[in-house]
Amino acid sequence: MLCWHWHRLVDSECLIVWLPLNGKIHTGSAYSWALVTCLLSAFSLSEWALITGIACTLATFLLNWIYRHKEYRFRTKSDEH
Repeated sequence: MLCWHWHRLVDSECLIVWLPLNGKIHTGSAYSWALVTCLLSAFSLSEWALITGIACTLATFLLNWIYRHKEYRFRTKSDEH
């Protein structure tokens, strides 16, 4: 199956909607990726590892607290009946 994607002919079985080339889309996309790469380069690899570790630790704490709270509510509700 042939699909049109960004004015290129792609030979594959895909379900890509043809998007017209628009200068505003490309300009916005270019500026967005420039901002992303600028932000990514602000820290070294070890600093990103530290940030990722802190974020994962906080997410684990939050998820454990939520599920422990749900378990506590379930046990206290079942003890009442």
